[in-house]
Amino acid sequence: MGKQVDALGLQLKEKNAKIVLSDRRSEELEAALKAAADELEARERAEREAAERQQQEELAKRRRVEAEREAAAQKKREESMRRRREMEEREAEAARVAEAAKRKREESMRRRREVEEREAEAARVAEAAREAAARATREQEELLRAQRAAEAAALAASKNAVELYEEACHLYFDVKKAVDKRGGTWTPLTAEEQEAMDTVVGMWRSAAMQSHHQAQCNLGVLYANGQGVKQSYTEAAKWYKLSRSFAPIHTVVQ
Repeated sequence: MGKQVDALGLQLKEKNAKIVLSDRRSEELEAALKAAADELEARERAEREAAERQQQEELAKRRRVEAEREAAAQKKREESMRRRREMEEREAEAARVAEAAKRKREESMRRRREVEEREAEAARVAEAAREAAARATREQEELLRAQRAAEAAALAASKNAVELYEEACHLYFDVKKAVDKRGGTWTPLTAEEQEAMDTVVGMWRSAAMQSHHQAQCNLGVLYANGQGVKQSYTEAAKWYKLSRSFAPIHTVVQ
């Protein structure tokens, strides 16, 4: 009986020992499980923190990229605006230069018109002066001719028709000789030659008024050929008719 009790006690102790050992192992397992869970939790927390850091870094990177892009876009806009302002300034300057050139051309044209108007006015004044001088010259020549005619008339009063005719013939042929040396052209005559021809015309006219037919015929020749007088066929015909020469001659006879 005692042995059975001891055996039972021993079995009981073994069971208690196994229970204790099992409890200890359970505790160790629980501790291991808890440590594993803590490690897993720590690892997950570390992974979450790493993921968060990565997200934050990516977000920061995206923000930096966006900021850089915005800065580049802003710089590009500012550069575009600067270039536009420069272009507008150049266009404005070109417009000012063009306007100044236009005003300069208009001023040059205005001055040119003024110069042309002054030149035209000066030309008109010069032309008027030349016409006045020509009129004065003609009037002076007419006056001289009138004086010579008066002198010829006074001389004619003291001479007969034959004397007047012959003296005028000498003067005429002297002038004709000088004209023939120049080629036979009666226009223009020198002042001395014209004065001599005025005297010739005056003398022959005085002789013609005394019915000297040859003087009348010679006057017709002078007017017909424009020798020393203004050419006039009407005047020539009048003197030819007075000289009773119905077949007019074309050269002066002595």
